[in-house]
Amino acid sequence: MIAWPWYLLSGGILLIIIGAFLDHLQRLGAGKLHIDPKMSDREIKRRMKKSQRISVGSIMIMVGILAVLVSLGWRLARSMMRYV
Repeated sequence: MIAWPWYLLSGGILLIIIGAFLDHLQRLGAGKLHIDPKMSDREIKRRMKKSQRISVGSIMIMVGILAVLVSLGWRLARSMMRYV
């Protein structure tokens, strides 16, 4: 029980690193949004929506930051309970 905040902190940091790596890889492969005059309106709309999606890497980074914040809050609450 004592080590759980530390596991949560290390897991959060690991998620942040993996998410940043995945996000970087996705941006390398994405390139610029190319719209051709011969495309239909549906195709243009689909490509624009695809470019505005939240990536898996970004979600992993957000979950990692949440895990780090929960870990820090947990340890702060435990240290405050010592004084009460």
